[in-house]
Amino acid sequence: MHAIKQHLFSFWHSFWHSPYVQEKLRRASLSDPKNQQILAIILAVFMALVIIFSIGYSWLQAALAPEDTRNYSHIPFDEYDATNMCTAEMENRLGDSLLRSYVDGHSTRLDNRKGLYRVYMVADVGELNDYHEVMVYCFIDKWDHDLSYYKEVDPDNKPILSTDLKFFSN
Repeated sequence: MHAIKQHLFSFWHSFWHSPYVQEKLRRASLSDPKNQQILAIILAVFMALVIIFSIGYSWLQAALAPEDTRNYSHIPFDEYDATNMCTAEMENRLGDSLLRSYVDGHSTRLDNRKGLYRVYMVADVGELNDYHEVMVYCFIDKWDHDLSYYKEVDPDNKPILSTDLKFFSN
């Protein structure tokens, strides 16, 4: 983008300072109504080009920006965003075996002391007629918006007490 702006500036500068344009400007008299009309048309075309370029440049920036970019100073990162990050990670790791999931709204929270969103989810994993519940724990950094911890706990395969002790020791 910077190269395009430099190229356009260079073109405009060389056009404006060309001997031909400079000579025409010296000869032109703004008291002549014909010259006033020509100048008005030139200014109108120039302003239209500036507006079109500005809109096109903004559109091009938006089109080329990565999808996951967001200005968090305008729309702050919140619990909903943290939950979406956890859901995306869970879908990525569990793949087609994930049937459905929901957020444990009573436990999911912002831990201000540690600067983490703690997201707790329950997921049904397996086949449509043969599935089991898996607990999913995600910690998302409040400031960096990165997933810092992810764990799946399957109560059917692991003793709950040992998992809980290991989980709460973090």
